[in-house]
Amino acid sequence: MVWAGLFPFSVVYGLWVAPALAHLPVVLQSLVSSAVLVPLAVFVGIPTVTAILRRFS
Repeated sequence: MVWAGLFPFSVVYGLWVAPALAHLPVVLQSLVSSAVLVPLAVFVGIPTVTAILRRFS
C-alpha cells in the first residue's frame, strides 16, 4: 500500500522537479525530495489508496 501511494508522486517528481534541482548538491536534492514526497505520500497518496482498497473489500 505504501508503494502504491508513493510511486506516482515519485515518478512525477523524477520527471519534473528533479531536473530543475540538478544543480544543487546531492544532500540538498535528497532533502528537498524527502520534504516533498513524504508529506504527499502520507497525507494524500496512502489515504487515497486506503479509501480505494476499502471500496473493493
